[in-house]
Amino acid sequence: MMIRILMGALVSGALCLGLAGHARAGGLEGKPAPSIQIESADGVAHSVAEVTKGRRSIVIFWASWCPFCKAVMTDLVAEKQALGQDVAMIAINVWDDDDEGDDITPEEVLRNRGLSDFESLRGDDADAKAWGVKGTPGLFVLDANGSVVWDLSAHSYERPQVSDRRAAAAHMSKLWVRDIKAALASP
Repeated sequence: MMIRILMGALVSGALCLGLAGHARAGGLEGKPAPSIQIESADGVAHSVAEVTKGRRSIVIFWASWCPFCKAVMTDLVAEKQALGQDVAMIAINVWDDDDEGDDITPEEVLRNRGLSDFESLRGDDADAKAWGVKGTPGLFVLDANGSVVWDLSAHSYERPQVSDRRAAAAHMSKLWVRDIKAALASP
């Protein structure tokens, strides 16, 4: 009897995990981008609408220690020509613990990594929460009207079964960039 109960629980759990890997509810897709005030390197607060200035935009919530952030940001810069010159790339630094060195700024991290195509802004927990970001990277595509047309958290991707986080990050980045390009290309 106990074995039947355990087997039933295992089968149910496996089915739930399998289904959870293919679809997720939630996200900001189809909604206006949350209105937050974010700080630029010079200490001036800006709204997302000010920063994007009516352009199609990629917004990433990132941290310097996040290998997935580094991979996708590097791939997005490499794809800048294909994405289009009118696409704004906004990097909102959150939850950083300064692993690049003593007192290095997010702007210096981006510059040192060859990621200066991103406009660097500084966010906090409240900003991340307003956008529904619970971990890095938080990735979004906005249309020229400021509506979210793609939100990473609304999609599910099967992560490769590798122990090397950098290899996993490189793999996931390719999938995310593919979908970001598709979102930017849609009317």
